[in-house]
Amino acid sequence: MLLDLFGNHLNAQLPKTHIYACKIKNLYTEKWSLDQVQFISNDNLNGYNNQPFLVNGDEIYYVQRKPDDTNTDIYYCNLNLLTKSRITNSPGSEYSPRIYPNNKEIISAVYVPEFDSTIQNLIGINKLTGIHSKYFSTNKEK
Repeated sequence: MLLDLFGNHLNAQLPKTHIYACKIKNLYTEKWSLDQVQFISNDNLNGYNNQPFLVNGDEIYYVQRKPDDTNTDIYYCNLNLLTKSRITNSPGSEYSPRIYPNNKEIISAVYVPEFDSTIQNLIGINKLTGIHSKYFSTNKEK
């Protein structure tokens, strides 16, 4: 019981972080500057916002944990349309979202089950439905 409480305590200690996106002007000169700065995580000021993955200059997948949540989920932001959407809403936590190279409709991510933070599965997630569609690691076959 003590170990379980300690594990949950560690899981609760994710830092408050934020995500910004911007264009960099004059990148290859001595006087580069930031332009069109966007505050991506403005809807989660007191939570964990991390591990952004820029897809094509216009789209970002990232991980977010709101203060009242017990897990992280994957979110999507379209920088041109200024829209955000939640991709996953699972009992466990997803981390490190990337577009799967062999199928652009799949997000690969690390999945940590709700009650065992010692397990990390590499999974595929349907980016339209948020459903875990494939497990790449040997801990769970699907």
